Amino acid sequence: MSALTAEPHTEPGTDELVAGFHVFDPALCDMPTRKHLLGRLRSECPVGRSEAFGGYWVVTKHALQQEAFKNPRVFSSTVPIVPRLDGVDMLMSIPMGLDAPRHNPYRRVLTGAFTPRRVQALEDEVRAYARG
Repeated sequence: MSALTAEPHTEPGTDELVAGFHVFDPALCDMPTRKHLLGRLRSECPVGRSEAFGGYWVVTKHALQQEAFKNPRVFSSTVPIVPRLDGVDMLMSIPMGLDAPRHNPYRRVLTGAFTPRRVQALEDEVRAYARG
């Protein structure tokens, strides 16, 4: 049994850390804060339940994320996995809202658009846009 299918585990004192965590927290824009918080979550609670946005699961370790991505019967993409913002319907967002094999054609197209060379070519423009 993997850590994902076992009962989620938190170290003492991490319940509050996980319960209030959300990816849209402005504090995560500060890189040292982000590294500290995500580092704590990875070491103290790699799988936990946040109550933000009506509740969702937070998986912070890469190996566990990969395991979830490869098991759509248990961790389906047809159920939104990111917190829902008011007025945003991501339920059928393509390709995010599809499981394999239905998402495979979209993934093939998008993979070519996000090669390291293409992403590097967009870096200055994206950074300028992000700094707004």
